[in-house]
Amino acid sequence: MTTSAITLIVAIVGLAATFMPWVHFPKGNTDLYGYVGDGLITGFVFILVGILSGIEIFKHKQIVVFKIINAILGLLMLIAGISKIYEIEFEKTNFESDNPFIGAAFAGFTQGSGLYILVFAGLGVMLFSLSGLYAAIKDSSSSSESKWPLYIPLILITLMAGVLFFNYSGIKFSGIPTKESMEQTFKNDIEKMGQCLIDRDFDCFIEYNHPMIVQSYGTKQKMKDILNQALRAYKDQKGAYKNIKFVNIVQTEQQGNNIQSIINQDVTIKTPTGDITEEQKVLAISDDNGATWHYINLSGMTKERLLKFYPAFNPKLNF
Repeated sequence: MTTSAITLIVAIVGLAATFMPWVHFPKGNTDLYGYVGDGLITGFVFILVGILSGIEIFKHKQIVVFKIINAILGLLMLIAGISKIYEIEFEKTNFESDNPFIGAAFAGFTQGSGLYILVFAGLGVMLFSLSGLYAAIKDSSSSSESKWPLYIPLILITLMAGVLFFNYSGIKFSGIPTKESMEQTFKNDIEKMGQCLIDRDFDCFIEYNHPMIVQSYGTKQKMKDILNQALRAYKDQKGAYKNIKFVNIVQTEQQGNNIQSIINQDVTIKTPTGDITEEQKVLAISDDNGATWHYINLSGMTKERLLKFYPAFNPKLNF
């Protein structure tokens, strides 16, 4: 099978991505499909790739200019797909709406399968077009001197793809954080976060919470109001928070740049009859290989409930 035929098949797969989910909303179990937005553009591009590949198949020849165009279009689709994945990754951890109902309904949204198919198809079109371009140049009857200009687009597209890979791959030359460094980070963060809660500095406290917690409340103001009410009720029933400190790391799991740890914290409560200490479990999450961390208190939480607003929870963790 020629590279033109393979490129045509991959283009059809890319076109199919237009009709697949690009965003998934787990709370409502609904999807946003590609054709609702940018998928119309990517679908048109893959149709163009298919037409150019079809012409090559019909003429039984590899046309250099068509290979160059398809390779560029494949690279653009690859960039579009990866950019969309990262855009949603950013939005889902920073999404906030003034409407608490919208905020709660959209909480935990994540990338759909269509985006990954788009990336696969863009990569496939680019690679097979470059392969066909190289073969067409190599088999050309032109002299070696006249062939060299044809290698320029091949080299440039390959270099651009390489830059894209290193830009988005998340490759880091810094190693995985050690247990000691994580313990120090957790100790500092837990103590600061606890003091913010004790002082009722809710803006400070929320900064340490995972953004999806805020999404589940709808808005930061809604979360602050609920926290304020909860602390008042807690004080009436049990007492006031006196001190919160980190104890130890129970379990850590890593997948790519995402690191998740179950940690223990001790919460000291001041009551009329004396101080009491409760042990609580907290989920620590880093999406940048340990550079920054956010936290989710697991008190009264089950895995099923946690997955509703944090679908990326690592199933290997136990609590």
